[in-house]
Amino acid sequence: MKKSFVFFASIMVSLAIIACGNKTDGAQTNSETDTTSVAPSNTATIVEIGDEQTFDSLTAKKGYTLVDFYATWCGPCKRLAPILEEVAEEMAGKVTVLKVDVDKNPVLADKFKVNAIPHIIVFKDGKQTWSNLGMTEKDSIINVLKK
Repeated sequence: MKKSFVFFASIMVSLAIIACGNKTDGAQTNSETDTTSVAPSNTATIVEIGDEQTFDSLTAKKGYTLVDFYATWCGPCKRLAPILEEVAEEMAGKVTVLKVDVDKNPVLADKFKVNAIPHIIVFKDGKQTWSNLGMTEKDSIINVLKK
């Protein structure tokens, strides 16, 4: 039962990513274990997070990691998605953008006290350095990532 749910959830995430126009350049998802791995490159990287262990390993790495806490039904989250794609492309090789669906990952949302979305958190070298609730302009995000 759990494997079929994980498989179904993986399909739904894939469809949501396609519907929102999100890119997963350089990322591969293993639907059987519901984890995500990132291929090193200088291309834009947006990774859909499926579990806490993957989240922890990616946010702990050296450099910048931008985490977008969102939900597929959230209008502002859908409007923020293309902005984050632009940030990922402009900062390719310098930042990894992680997407965390709060409905599928309530433990992660609770861990970071995310009770409203969209909510962006930036990590540098594994430490949280910035957080923003609501819509954010691309220039504001880029400025945070260039500091």
